[in-house]
Amino acid sequence: MSLGEVSLTDRIPLVSFAGSHLEELRVTFDRESLMHCYFVELVANSNQRSHRYRFSGVRNLVVEEGFSGSLADVCVSDISSRNWDGVSVEVHKIGQDPGITFLASSMEPCS
Repeated sequence: MSLGEVSLTDRIPLVSFAGSHLEELRVTFDRESLMHCYFVELVANSNQRSHRYRFSGVRNLVVEEGFSGSLADVCVSDISSRNWDGVSVEVHKIGQDPGITFLASSMEPCS
């Protein structure tokens, strides 16, 4: 498999947001360059319970036009087996609806 090819089998699911909606999204940028994002904090609400996750070393953050806040088709996967420099987590869509996607060096649940 070449660098440009990606296998779906190299994704190890870490978090599924099935039945969740985005309650809060905080993005912390580098003051020098708005192109570099330090952290993304995502709060998902499911069944009246909030779950907060902090992603570090975020790259390629995209919030698609028309994104309703539904996280039903959003998944977090461990992609460290790809050996990409500084990237081990992928937030990606598994459906066709507009969503949120990005790469990160790490993810941790927060209280």
